[in-house]
Amino acid sequence: MSSIVVVMTDVTDSAMLRSKLIHAEKMAAVGHLVSGVAHEVNNRSPHSWIHRPPDGNPEIPESARRDLRVILQEAQRTKQIVQNLLSFARQMPPQRKLIQLNSILQRTVHLRSYDFISHGIQVIEHLDESLPQVVGDSHQLQQVFSTF
Repeated sequence: MSSIVVVMTDVTDSAMLRSKLIHAEKMAAVGHLVSGVAHEVNNRSPHSWIHRPPDGNPEIPESARRDLRVILQEAQRTKQIVQNLLSFARQMPPQRKLIQLNSILQRTVHLRSYDFISHGIQVIEHLDESLPQVVGDSHQLQQVFSTF
């Protein structure tokens, strides 16, 4: 007499959980990388070493002042993008407080603007300025909005 014992285990859930864990670890690594790059860009950008607008210095030719104004505007834009990246990458405990959804949506669109432009997507904002404030976590909402 011979016997055979067969034991079968469904590993579908285990494999799916493992895949989600690997993805979460990759996202955490990307967040850490983005944070480091953002800090580096923030410390090297012109807004960190240009402290006053060129308009007040009559020794600078007008053409150079125009160029410097453009540089300052782009430096301010870069600074805002870096701040948005740092805010987005930070892992913070949820903080429920009164927030304005329009400002979160605008920050999210601004953060994703390069992606939209590079894919030929034009974003037209029609925000209701009379929206009341809501209680929520601005970081979590920005992450939710950025997934659409």
